[in-house]
Amino acid sequence: MVVELSAFSEISNKLGNKGKSLIELKKQGFNVPSGFIIDTDIYDKTIRESQISTEIGRQLKNLSVSNVKEISENIRCLFDKVALSKIVKEKISLLLETDKKYAVRSSASKEDLKGYSFAGQYDTFLNVTTDKIEENIINCYRSMFSENTLKYLLDNGLDAQNLKMSVVVQEMADSELSGICFTINPQTGKDTEMLVEVSKGLGENIVSGKNRPQQFHYDWYENRQVGEKEKKPLISSEKFKNYAKEFLNIQLFYGYPCDIEFAIKDDELYILQARAITSIKYSGLEANWTTANFKDGGVSARVSRPYMYSLYEYIWEYTLRKYLIESRILQKGEIDKKLINRFYGRCYWNTSTVKRAMSQVIGYKERDFDNEYGIKGEYEGDGKITRLTPKTGIKMLRIALGHIKVKRERSKNYDKLKGALLTDFYKYKKKYDEHGIKDIKSEYIDITKTAYLKSESTYFWQVFLNTVQEAVFKSQLLKIVSKSEYLTLLGNLEDVSHMRPFYEIWELSRGIRLDPEAMSVWKDSSDEELLNKFHEKEDKYMKQAAKIIDRYGYHSGRELDVTYPCYYEDPLPVLKMIKDTIALDDTYSPVNDKEKVEQEYLLI
Repeated sequence: MVVELSAFSEISNKLGNKGKSLIELKKQGFNVPSGFIIDTDIYDKTIRESQISTEIGRQLKNLSVSNVKEISENIRCLFDKVALSKIVKEKISLLLETDKKYAVRSSASKEDLKGYSFAGQYDTFLNVTTDKIEENIINCYRSMFSENTLKYLLDNGLDAQNLKMSVVVQEMADSELSGICFTINPQTGKDTEMLVEVSKGLGENIVSGKNRPQQFHYDWYENRQVGEKEKKPLISSEKFKNYAKEFLNIQLFYGYPCDIEFAIKDDELYILQARAITSIKYSGLEANWTTANFKDGGVSARVSRPYMYSLYEYIWEYTLRKYLIESRILQKGEIDKKLINRFYGRCYWNTSTVKRAMSQVIGYKERDFDNEYGIKGEYEGDGKITRLTPKTGIKMLRIALGHIKVKRERSKNYDKLKGALLTDFYKYKKKYDEHGIKDIKSEYIDITKTAYLKSESTYFWQVFLNTVQEAVFKSQLLKIVSKSEYLTLLGNLEDVSHMRPFYEIWELSRGIRLDPEAMSVWKDSSDEELLNKFHEKEDKYMKQAAKIIDRYGYHSGRELDVTYPCYYEDPLPVLKMIKDTIALDDTYSPVNDKEKVEQEYLLI
């Protein structure tokens, strides 16, 4: 099948990755030179009708590192007698203009695979006249079996059988300038910085390394050109900024960093191809970083909006640093300058500092720490272990004294802190309910800079305190109980605050199960119908649900993400939780579970 690049409805895997990409780009309105694609069905039909298909398969079956050169030569010679069918040639001729020249490029099935780079492995032919199109399509087929390509497949453990190729034929952009844009700097890994390389003439000179290109760097986040500037730039700053925005739009369309080949003629930008960047180096990064869930409801594991990141950054940069110093775990000079960072839109926390802090505790095992937070440790055995020595004993004494002070202060002010936080919540809730927000800007700033930071600083201070206390407690306890018994002890803790809503929901669900009419309503109602009944509050069970939400509505499915609605703002998750709990019989009772754990506890 011969498919024009403007045939937006005919995107299929038979067009190869490059072919599909060009059609997608053209469909989105990017300036892609016109042309067409010879799909893989034509390749299959061509080698079958030329009677070389079976021999290619036989040669590839015997492929090994020792005979790759011989196999390559044998297969490539087979294409000397290959020709396109009459029907295909006629279709192609209808799409060609005799006064134009063309670029003939491969679009192989294994090209631009995720995690692999086939750039430069296949041949590209430029300035091809119409009478040479067929010859160079065959040459593209031939390049699929070059020694370098076959060796690359072997080295990366990729299957060499069933190789297929489609071919892109495009009008030549008679470019004055050509280049490559990496929408993320592949040398440093900086995700807001583009690296653009430009040279005079055809872009193949850059890809092949024949020309030394000029380099331009652009930080799209700061909207400015950065880095060392060329003395005699081939592109003006104004034009470069416009081109950079177009490259960014391509990255936004695909949703991942791209390697983009382009051409420029009369200041007009032509996109020749775009593919995922397969290799990124990192430099200038101090410390180790992770998105692992550090008791944060998974905020760090998700893409974080700039607003949310600015709040989260405060918690880590201010609260954690203050905690480590006041509890005497680390001194100021032992704490890295940066404790949280943002890469590729996600929050990463500094594992180097956190591990350095935790390693001050006798009994610390790096492997246990990593396992708890789901971090893959690149080291042998248990990694760093802190054993009792005179030096660690003295450090531990210093930490213990600091922690006693911090813990005493927190215990003393527990009720006061909790009361202050709840007072803030109900103050804002009352204004919200009674439409009493007169100056939304000042209220927004107050919630952001005062209420949220106070709330989350309080929370994280407790998390940091508990993390160290648990490590000390656990290491001592595991000397006399097994790991399973340790978990049983944790499960037997009385009146854990975050479990209270679940106990109340369970009790409510038991009442509904005993009421056939109510059971039918909850079971058969849609989400929208449940919400309407909740807001009407005429049903006695809905009134009980409202009381639960009134007591615990400050919670949410993403506790720390202030951009995510709490249960008071969106009660539907709680209503669905009640509905799901109604479907459970009494064998799932949390009371029964607790009694079972208590029995196990008594046996320890």
